[in-house]
Amino acid sequence: AEVQGIPTQISYSSALSAAEKCSQWKIALSLLHQMHLVHALPDIRSYNALISACEKGTQWHLALDLLRFVTSKQVRLDTISYDAAISACEKSAQWAFALHLLSEIPFARLLPDLIGYNSMISACEKSGEFELALGLLSMMPRVDIAPDFISCSASISACEKAG
Repeated sequence: AEVQGIPTQISYSSALSAAEKCSQWKIALSLLHQMHLVHALPDIRSYNALISACEKGTQWHLALDLLRFVTSKQVRLDTISYDAAISACEKSAQWAFALHLLSEIPFARLLPDLIGYNSMISACEKSGEFELALGLLSMMPRVDIAPDFISCSASISACEKAG
């Protein structure tokens, strides 16, 4: 039951989503803190909005910390959680962390997707890891993910940067 004037989990999640869309990771983090103070329990959508806000704000280390925090709260991560964190690592050329996250997905009983692979390949491209980018590209069909324009162009770009 909602008490008039008191924010609920739904209103906080909406505000978190708005902060994420505007790349306002500090505001999103503050909203999550406020949720805990008023006992409005965040759900996976709330956490994913915050992780995505961190991704857009190039706060890769905070995105990784949030993944660990979420699991400590017994909230089940989903593919979107991992994709956002991998993308946060990609934007900061943190390919090793991105690769670790991609390898964790099956252990969480989830399936990797095109977004995660493309972010991982883009991280390789930014870091000059062309062999890893090509390996990931060749692995995609084996895990039933069809490479797309982004997969191929990021792999080509990684090779070009390597000389």
